[in-house]
Amino acid sequence: MKNSVFLLVAILLSAILIFLQSCDAIGQDDGCESALCTKDYQYISIKLVYPDDQPVLLDSSKVFWVSQNRYLEQNTVSWNEAHVYGNYPIVNDGMQKELQNKEEMMCFTGYLKGEIVCKRDLLVGADCCHVQYLGAESLVQMIPYMETGKEISRPLDDEVFFHANVENADKYSHVVEVKFMGFDRRLDQDIELSRGIWKDGSFAIVLPETLNPNYLHALINNNGLQTTIIHTPPTMKISNRNAQIGNVGFWGVDKDGNVVTHFYPFIIDGDGYARKVIYTYADSDVTIFGYADGEVAFCEYEADINANVWYIWKKTTTYSIEWKKGWNVWSFLSYKSVPERKMNEEWLTDPDSRLKWYGGGDTRELKYR
Repeated sequence: MKNSVFLLVAILLSAILIFLQSCDAIGQDDGCESALCTKDYQYISIKLVYPDDQPVLLDSSKVFWVSQNRYLEQNTVSWNEAHVYGNYPIVNDGMQKELQNKEEMMCFTGYLKGEIVCKRDLLVGADCCHVQYLGAESLVQMIPYMETGKEISRPLDDEVFFHANVENADKYSHVVEVKFMGFDRRLDQDIELSRGIWKDGSFAIVLPETLNPNYLHALINNNGLQTTIIHTPPTMKISNRNAQIGNVGFWGVDKDGNVVTHFYPFIIDGDGYARKVIYTYADSDVTIFGYADGEVAFCEYEADINANVWYIWKKTTTYSIEWKKGWNVWSFLSYKSVPERKMNEEWLTDPDSRLKWYGGGDTRELKYR
């Protein structure tokens, strides 16, 4: 009888011990298994502004994690954003696990013209989903103008970067970054030139000042190489036949680097028709004026014979291009006259900067001539 009692007590004690261990395991999970998290990738940044509310563009910055006695690795994408908005990254969701249920002090130091212009301690942490700012002071800090000789440090010129607001941006909620892509003709592959943060339905890109010659191609026909202009009749005038150029694209990617969509700029004319806009880098100044006549083949489906038939169309391309060394924005318009099988193209350097940006799927909904 005593043995039975002892056996029953032992079983009960074992069950209680197992239950307590289970409770400890649940506590260690911090209740995050049932947390409902948004998919956006969040950052904590400090914004530096001049007295006129213009962004302060530092030469460099660093963030020191006090309790870990180490500096954080700088994120290139976030640094690019800083050169547009003046928002300098402290931590992001890549550190969520390290900061979860903690209060950690990060020391930010910003440098300009060889001097420290901002030194700030910021308290941060994280919940089950995202990093959080735990401090009470504003994350916007005013920096007085810094005189260096006769110069006063001011924001970069608008030509160094551009900002794009995307139409119907809610369709692209999975986008976290936009890559600025060129093409390496030596490697025969796309190459990333720069990138920017996707933020509030828009993105900003810092343009590289120059492009590697491998990313450029001949402007006109040259020994069978890929070109922009196939032939140059007497009706065309080109100021610099040796110019090399390169066109670029804009890829919206998710947090895993997968391409969600491509973004395209357009000019919408007064009648509501869309004209495609292209960003082109030129290694030297060049102007192109006049027109060229040619032919192009189009495949058309003929219902009466239930087959595709190739037809030769007449094509006229009119040029009014003035590219400067560096980055240029120009527009391209193409329209057809089906009964006559004629096609007309126009290449224009358009000063109109009121661009509208669309994701790849939305471009099919635009009205074209």
